[in-house]
Amino acid sequence: MLGHNLRVGMLEAPDHIISLHTIRCLRERGLLELCAASPDPFASGVYNPNIGDNLPEPDFDVSWDLAGRSAKEIQRDYWWAKTHAAFYEAWADDDNILIKAVRLQHGDCISVEGPLEKAANYGDPVCPFTQIYSILCILCCAHL
Repeated sequence: MLGHNLRVGMLEAPDHIISLHTIRCLRERGLLELCAASPDPFASGVYNPNIGDNLPEPDFDVSWDLAGRSAKEIQRDYWWAKTHAAFYEAWADDDNILIKAVRLQHGDCISVEGPLEKAANYGDPVCPFTQIYSILCILCCAHL
């Protein structure tokens, strides 16, 4: 058990992160329920990009989409965006007791201690940041 003192250091997510932008725009337009009613491409435990291919194209404006996706593609991608945005929203919520955000700035130094250090290091004297980030994301998402 990680406890309630897990600190997760990250840079603030910019507004153009596609999953955050997608959820924010769907929420602003009242389209979250429509997308949630679509088939979940992760339902089987393995991503199925073709799920819902035989469904009609949803009828909503997509001019806001940074990636130029169709309404059907946005509806399909909602399921990943929802999970990704939930992590970022939990991280940014100062009242969240499961994830303690440490807002990093460019140039800040990251260090790890204890079990996470051993898990991240795999015996190497220097652990790449991406490896630490991946482990932190896995650990944090398990608690959302």
